[in-house]
Amino acid sequence: MRAGLPFKNQTTEHTEKKVKISLKKTIFVVVLIVFVFPAFVFSEIVINEIAFDESKGSPDWVELFNTGPDSVLIDGWILEDEDTGAGNEIYIQLSTPVPVGAYVVVLVDAYGIDDTDFSDHQAWLYSGTGTTVNLAASKDELSLYAGLPMSSSTIKDFVAWVTKGEYNGEKDQVHAVAAGIWTNGEAVVLADTGHGYSLARSSTSFDTNRTSDFSGHLIPTPGFVNVVPEMCDNGIDDDNDGQVDCTDSDCSEEPICAQPLMEICSNGHDDDNDGQSDCADGDCLADPFCRQTGVWQQVVINEIAWSGTAAGSSHEWVELYNTGSSDVNLTGWVLETGDEDWEVVLSSRIPAFGYYLMERSTDTVVSNVQADSLYTGALSNRGEDLFLKDISSRTIDAVCFESEWPAGSKSPDYLSMERINPLSEGNSAANWRSNDMMTRNGLDANGVLLNGTPKAQNSVYGYVAPALTEICFNKTDDDEDGAIDCADADCVQDPFCLSLSQINMIKADENKKSFSPYDKDKAFQSVPLFFNTRSGTVVKTIRIVNIRGETVKEIMNNDRGADGVNYSAVSEGFVSWDGRDQHGHVVPIGIYIVYFEGVDAVNGDRVTAKDTVVVGR
Repeated sequence: MRAGLPFKNQTTEHTEKKVKISLKKTIFVVVLIVFVFPAFVFSEIVINEIAFDESKGSPDWVELFNTGPDSVLIDGWILEDEDTGAGNEIYIQLSTPVPVGAYVVVLVDAYGIDDTDFSDHQAWLYSGTGTTVNLAASKDELSLYAGLPMSSSTIKDFVAWVTKGEYNGEKDQVHAVAAGIWTNGEAVVLADTGHGYSLARSSTSFDTNRTSDFSGHLIPTPGFVNVVPEMCDNGIDDDNDGQVDCTDSDCSEEPICAQPLMEICSNGHDDDNDGQSDCADGDCLADPFCRQTGVWQQVVINEIAWSGTAAGSSHEWVELYNTGSSDVNLTGWVLETGDEDWEVVLSSRIPAFGYYLMERSTDTVVSNVQADSLYTGALSNRGEDLFLKDISSRTIDAVCFESEWPAGSKSPDYLSMERINPLSEGNSAANWRSNDMMTRNGLDANGVLLNGTPKAQNSVYGYVAPALTEICFNKTDDDEDGAIDCADADCVQDPFCLSLSQINMIKADENKKSFSPYDKDKAFQSVPLFFNTRSGTVVKTIRIVNIRGETVKEIMNNDRGADGVNYSAVSEGFVSWDGRDQHGHVVPIGIYIVYFEGVDAVNGDRVTAKDTVVVGR
């Protein structure tokens, strides 16, 4: 069986209780309508929800619901769509009576294993690929008959809808109008919001036989009560309870609604409870108060020979530079990696406008220049996060390129990575370049001139990038301004980038929107989730949310992936979800929402987007 054709929805005890409560309310209201409003036509089994525009690989489906007061045997009942031609029917085969308050989900034009025991108030049936209805997204209708012959005396429910053009009524409507359960020429008018939405009744499943019974639902709920969960950060009252986003009690436990603690950099308190206070907290790296206090960023990481030298790839060295007019005592300071894999303990002083050289293992790495400190441990050729901390563990400077070094090279040239402006941000890739191979200082262990400048002014000091032109589609920062392709302002009017602007911020792979962690084909055991922010300054968060609005998995949180990958400054790419929750457990089958939030770190603009996926077995 292909992944993405769910035949059974599993639910937690908590959800079952909620369903039971909803059913009690539903039954009470339905009984009230029967006795107080006898003009309403009452039907035990109703067409409750229809998904007629599912993505490729996901079947359309129809949900029936028993409003009560008794169980109903619907074996041999017919779902019919004759307006598209004779023979468009699904003959329901279900020998178990449908209990009061239970759902029957019929998957159209699909194969799978039927689930008919109603142990979870649900039955899931597959129509096969023979005689079946053909639900159209633009305009269509659907009838439910209690067996043959299909006529006004056997029709039980009917609904028509239109998203484009006008609805003029078709053959099936004649039976519905004659039976008094529909008004001639009427249809539910919907906005086409793309794949994955549904036409659904209200949460009470009232049947007044009018178009007002139905509305469009962006988050379908097959096998569950038709309640739209509150999305907690989109500015919309999704569940129509009069409360929006974090003011809605449904969002009380959502992380996005918990106000994040921020470090105040000058009050003597550890405000964000991370063990560091004021200027010792990395959150205060750019704070003006901290920059003007003591030696804050007076000493910087100035040059990194992460690839070693021609004499040996392990012959690494790192240089500090004192930007100030006074000496600084470095005794007790450390240079450490972000993963704390190794650290260098410093000693002695660094003179005003002077340098401090750290060599790996031996003082012969730079054979003609004396090292100020030696260290063990290796710099990764892939990239590292480096932190310079003073004796109070206060972060003085940081160079964070864990995913990739922005400059320097391996064999054969072994170029060091040099800081362009020591007074500018160390975390900016644009502030680093490789040694220019013309201005050099120091000899390697074999007496050969290094492609670097240990204890001397960097070859790229004060470098000004040439006026290069950004090519808008080659994944390269051609003009070296720190922005790549469509994230570069030079590409705002580029036709390629204008076409990209139509792409959603988040989009699941259309071919794998239905997948299963248990699929025999590994390619369908997860779904790629593509994002495109069109700006490298957007900080990204991607969550998986169930149909009750609960977060089940954080795929990315403020640019940090669940696998530890740093997506900072990455404007487009993809991450994957394997159908598991935060604890590594496979989630119940059903429909899930991929929710994207982006905040532009430059102007504070906030955007949200979402898509849906189906987890099957």
